[in-house]
Amino acid sequence: MSEPLQVWRCDLDRELASPDVLDDQERARAARFAFEHLRRRYVAAHAFVRTVLGAALSREPQSLVFDTSEHGKPFLEQDALAFNLSHADSIAYLVVGGTAPIGIDVELHHRIDDLMGVARTVFSTSEMAVLERAGEDERDTLFLRCWTRKEAYVKALGVGLGARLTDITVLPSCEDVVVPASEGVSDSSFHVRSIEASVAEYVAIATAGIPHAVLLRDFHLP
Repeated sequence: MSEPLQVWRCDLDRELASPDVLDDQERARAARFAFEHLRRRYVAAHAFVRTVLGAALSREPQSLVFDTSEHGKPFLEQDALAFNLSHADSIAYLVVGGTAPIGIDVELHHRIDDLMGVARTVFSTSEMAVLERAGEDERDTLFLRCWTRKEAYVKALGVGLGARLTDITVLPSCEDVVVPASEGVSDSSFHVRSIEASVAEYVAIATAGIPHAVLLRDFHLP
């Protein structure tokens, strides 16, 4: 049985983080924000990641060294622990666990202008069929549920916009979806699922290989 993935939720506006836990590059970037609330969120988000990963690795948060892949996905230079962060406004989610690729995405509930038009540019034929059968009052939820799944999958792959979203099917009406390996995109199947976190928050995770149990936790800085 695989170890559960840890999924942490943090309200960045409620955490007053010290920039001392960040590295020089992070502190310099934080200082460049024109708006104070965005600077605070940036500092809190990076302190959040460093604190959780440091605890998981029994390391001091400020000792962690990060790098980014060709497409901008962060990873730890000296440790194989997999993680991924997503945030929408002040709400951030971090998934941590294992060494296989993982991805997470969060969106807050909102109305989508020209929902069907937007969906046709990113949804597969099967996904569009689900959306077209749904009533208008269901479509925002189905769209956001499907969109976060796609984003989580693409983030797990670490290919940015290199994947054609219309070629990926992660039906919003299913609890757990397997996305098969595809030539040029992945060499492993991925399990994609939604996490019921809040009625106003849509969260999805994607994991390579076998599915994992998920532990959802709230984070507060010590």
